Amino acid sequence: MLDYLLRFEYWLDNRSSSRELYRMNDRDLADMGLSKADVDGLNGAFWENS
Repeated sequence: MLDYLLRFEYWLDNRSSSRELYRMNDRDLADMGLSKADVDGLNGAFWENS
């Protein structure tokens, strides 16, 4: 049961981070060396590793 709760907590943290990244414009993402495609890739990687 603890494993499921920890995964859910991790998912919530990831979701919050993803929302912040999606709110950024392309220039802000580029300043961090990221693009919208990178953000999409991060989300896909999370689900593949879960």
